[in-house]
Parts: sequence; C-alpha cells; structure tokens
Amino acid sequence: MAPTLREQLSAYPIPRLTTVLRVDFGLRETPATFPQAMRLIAEWWNEKAKPYGQRIDPETSDLSFARDGFKAEFARTETQFALAMQEPDSSVPDRTWIWDFALALHEGHPQFAVRGSFRQPQNSSQHPDPRAPRFLADLVDNIGALDRDPLESKARLFDLKSLPSLMDLVESDRRTLPVVVVSEDGKTGEVTTDPDSLARILAGTAHVVRLDRQSSWELSAKWEPEWSTYQGAVRCYNPLFNRSGDKFKHKLWLAEAIRRLDANAKNGFLNSCVRHVFTIVTAQFEPFALLSPSDVRRGAQIETPPALETPAPAPFSEEKAVPEDTGSEALAPSALSPATPLEPNAYEEMAGRLRKREEEFQSLADALQQERAGRADLEKELAETKEYGGLWEKEVQDLKRERDFALGDYESEPSEALKPLWQDWFTFFKSLENTATQFRRMERDSALKEELSFELEEAKKEIHNLKATIESMQRGQPGVASQIAATGEADWREAMRTLLPSLREENPSLLASLSLIELIFPERVHVLPGAVKSARKSSAFRHGARAFDLLWRLATDYWESIQEGNGDAEARKVFGQNAYAAREADLSNPGRARRTFEYRGEPVLMEKHLKIGAADNLAETLRVHFEWMSDEKIIVVGYCGGHLSF
Repeated sequence: MAPTLREQLSAYPIPRLTTVLRVDFGLRETPATFPQAMRLIAEWWNEKAKPYGQRIDPETSDLSFARDGFKAEFARTETQFALAMQEPDSSVPDRTWIWDFALALHEGHPQFAVRGSFRQPQNSSQHPDPRAPRFLADLVDNIGALDRDPLESKARLFDLKSLPSLMDLVESDRRTLPVVVVSEDGKTGEVTTDPDSLARILAGTAHVVRLDRQSSWELSAKWEPEWSTYQGAVRCYNPLFNRSGDKFKHKLWLAEAIRRLDANAKNGFLNSCVRHVFTIVTAQFEPFALLSPSDVRRGAQIETPPALETPAPAPFSEEKAVPEDTGSEALAPSALSPATPLEPNAYEEMAGRLRKREEEFQSLADALQQERAGRADLEKELAETKEYGGLWEKEVQDLKRERDFALGDYESEPSEALKPLWQDWFTFFKSLENTATQFRRMERDSALKEELSFELEEAKKEIHNLKATIESMQRGQPGVASQIAATGEADWREAMRTLLPSLREENPSLLASLSLIELIFPERVHVLPGAVKSARKSSAFRHGARAFDLLWRLATDYWESIQEGNGDAEARKVFGQNAYAAREADLSNPGRARRTFEYRGEPVLMEKHLKIGAADNLAETLRVHFEWMSDEKIIVVGYCGGHLSF
C-alpha cells in the first residue's frame, strides 16, 4: 500500500509549529500591578537576552532585535505591553521556542496572557515535556492572579466544612480555568501524587485542590461517584461544569492508572495531567486574538496621532536695492515675492514624506474600519443580550406571580371568593413540604439501614468462616485427620505454628496462604509444584489478605457448592463481583499451553481462575488458575502468580 501524503511529508524535516500553552487570566487590581507585571516579564526576558547585549529598560518603549536565531519584538504604552520572543533550544538541535506575552488594562482591570509554542522538523521523534515558564508562578505568588477565586501555586486543602465552597467553584460559570482535584485514599489518607508539585507546575493555568477522606465521601454522596473524586483518584473539572452533560469530558485518573503511568515513565502521571490541562486551556483561549507589539504600536498611533509637519519656509530671492527717491514712492520688498525653484533632492524628500503620510493615513483608516466593525458586532450582541434579558425578566416575574398565587402571598387584599382557594393551595403546599421532609428523613434512615445490613452480612460471613475453622479443628475433619495421620501429629502442629503467625500479618505471602489452605483442606485442595513456584516469584504482591480470603472461599463455600451439584454460575457467586472467571477469551495456542498443567501424569487445561487487579505488575495483580476434578471431588491449583499472557 502506497504511503499517504501525511506519511510522505513526515519523512522530511519540514518545521511544524506546535502550540503547547495559551492562557489568559486577570491580575490583582492595585495601582502597582501593571508596572510590577511589566518589570517581572522584562527581567525574565533580560536574562534570556543577556548573551546578546540587549535589555528592556524602564525608558524602553519599542524594541526589535534578531541575532543567531534569537529574535524579539517589544512595544508598550501606559496601558498596554506586548513581547514576542523566539529562542533556539539549547539542548535539542533544530527546535525553536516561541513565546508571546500580553498585558493590558481594560477599564482599570489588568489582564495577562501568554502563548508558548515550539517549531521543530515534522519527522523529529523528540517531544518536550509540557511546562509553563517559571514566572507564571512568580506572577501568582508575588502579584496575585484571579479566576473567580485567587490562583495559588500551592494546593488548597478542603474538608467537610469548606467542601461547599469547592463545589460552588467547580459549578461556577464565571470560572475559566480547570479545577484539578486530588483525593486521599479512604483507608490510609495518602495521595497517589504530590498535590503541591502539581500546583507549582500548573500555577496560573488551573486551580489545584486536595480533598481529605471525609470530604471525598461527602462529595460522592452529593454528586454520585460518576461525577466525584475519590479513593486516591485525580479529576480535572473543565470550565462550564454541568452534571447533566458528558462526564468523560472531565477526565478522571484512578489511583491504579496513576501508579501505572508512574511505573512506565518518570513523572508519567505528572506529564499526562499537565498536558491535559494545557490542552484544555489552550483550546479555550486560542481562538481569541492575542495582543501583539504591532497592535500596541497601532493603538499608540490612534491615541496620539502624529503631528503634521510644518514645511520649512521657502527660500526667498535676494532683496533688490531700493532706488533713490526720485519723487515717486519707493516700493519695499514684498514678503510674498516669488521663491527660487527647489532642488531635485528636495522634491524627492517631500514626495517620500507624502508617501509615508499616505501609508500612515491608510493604516489609520484600516484600524478605524476594524474598530467600527468590532463595535457593530458588540452593539449587535448587546442588543441580543438586552432582548434575552427582557425575556428572562418577564419569565422571572411570571414565576414570582405563580409562587405568590400558590402561597397566597399578595400585597393587595384578595377577594372573599378567592380566599378559600388560596387557603387550599397554601395547605396543599405545606403538606407537600412536610411530605418531602419525611421522605428525605426516610432516605437517610434507609441509607443507614443499608449500611448496617452490609456490615451485618460481613460479620455473618466472618463468623461462618470462623465456625468452619473451629469445627474442622474440633471435630477432626477427615482431611485434617488424614493429614495428621500421614505426617504425624507433632509435624502437623509444627507446620500450623509456622504458618499461622504469617497470616496474622497485614499482608500474608501467597506461599503461606497456599500452604495453609492445603494443610487444612488436603482432601479438598491439591496444590501443584508450579503453583508453589509461581507464588514464590510473586513475593512482592501487596494484597495478601484479600488473596487468602479468596483461597479460603475456594476451599470452603465454592467446594461445598460445586460438590452438592450446583452449576458453576451459581458457585461463582461466593467470590463476589469480578473476582472469578470460568474461562479465558480468545486464547492463542501459546496462551493455552501456559494454562495447561500436569496432574497425575495427564495435561489439564485450567481456564477457571480467581483474579485481583489488571495491571501488568506482580505487586498489584494476581491470577489463581485451578480446575474442579469431579471424579475425585478435589480442586487442583496449577498456578498462583501474575497475569499470564494470552
């Protein structure tokens, strides 16, 4: 198949411009904000331009410079500041960084904007990590930035008391920047990424907050899990948040996904989150024009049009000698006497000045035309807004009248005929309000009852398991008795004393769990050498307590259900949701071979398996492959370790 045009172009080193960040935000409104922000940007640029002997001083109002690939253009007035810079990358050849900065006062409100782009060959395989210029954090810390709420370079912590203010910020339509929420783990209170590091990188581009455990659960109760942030996850709430919209637009990284990103690459999650935030804010602000140095110069010309030059007085001819008085009146030299002809160079100079004035006039005319067109659009939008405002005001008045009618709240005295009707309406709404209050109370009671029922069921299961263990020990379960007879009571008790302490640990090993299950239930479970070997390789597995619980259910509830004649679909219920699978999907021949184990000299394909986790990571993922041998009524475990390839 012939390569596409895009593929052909990507093979050539054609420079391509890529915008990585475009963001706008307001600054703290003080008389010193505008000069402070200008000075901060100028100091940053002066450091960049120092090797080239260039500098922006307080007196500099206009600058254009280019040398060795480093270019800069700058202009400012009392109310506007714009800087465009182009700089070669010092570490990556053929890559050039382009930065545009704009600062303007709009009716006394200071507004700052920045755009960051880079240009490199299309076939380049190196891509920079998404990072904002460091002075964005300096602007936030030293001057103060605003986006409905003040922006910060450190994550804000929210608890139950302050949670409503966070919900109000997320749902506000006056917010223009994303809100990145980092939640704590429900058990440990730890976070999967450092919120303060994330806040420093995203300073000026997003609000970064941290939710404690209680406020995370409260948010899930109010917004439901599909819209909340919980259990160590991180979510980016885009501007214009609406819970009736598409929840996938507000990206959610679960704790497991964050760990997988960090395991695959250094700062993997950090780069993923920052790149997503930069994409959101760039897509939002990029359609709007950014103030440029040429715009600043043009605005300065409109505010103070150049004065018309007064042409120099034309040279006059030398005065003629006054004739002697001959009795007639002598004539003095006239100030309007004709001038001598101009030199050719003077004509060319005047023609050049005329052309320059014509160009300036045309530029001013174009600017005036654009201003008129923009003003016409604004007037049209204002008229539409006023029209919608009138409609909304009318709707509000109608709703108020309906409310007043429903509640019987009128300023004027109602007629006697309408009083009974209003009283009936008032009584009806009062009863409806009481019913709603009772319903909310019932909902809370129902939720509490459901939670208590769940805890009761868990307690019943634990009691059942303990009873099974005690009965098997006290009544001399056949399997235990045969094991004691086979190994000797002293050796059997020594093995129990060796294994039981390890299971009291917070994270018992897979090998200890397998050994104890086979020791207690030798006539129910048989562990093959391959399972012991794979369990030893997975010594770093972090969820040992959960694995032991699944193995215990395998030897007790599952074995009892399957040997009583229940089908596999019924027996699988003992493991809970997503913890058991009866077969593998789309196995290749090598995949079938990996799941085939020798038992009593015969190969046995073991597709039934217990599962924990899905990552390709021995510390987080477990697969226990086994098979039910119906003729012997025994479960044979062939593998206990990480995920096997398909």
